[in-house]
Amino acid sequence: LNRIYCTVTNKHKVVIVNQSTVPATFVPVAGVDGKPGSAANQLNNPRGIFVHTNLTLYVADSENHRIQRFLPNESNGTTV
Repeated sequence: LNRIYCTVTNKHKVVIVNQSTVPATFVPVAGVDGKPGSAANQLNNPRGIFVHTNLTLYVADSENHRIQRFLPNESNGTTV
């Protein structure tokens, strides 16, 4: 897969950059509405990410003081 996961801190989301397309596409995978918040589908200044081999995404949601886990193809996270 030619994917790169990136935090977009000031837009309060995590995106996948798909390099297989020309031009590259940016697909939101967490915090998809781009608004800061603390709901299960929102982030507030995400600062770090980890992607497990099973594609589960972990996000350090800094302003909410939590780690959110997003399962593949899910827009709602779970605090872990």
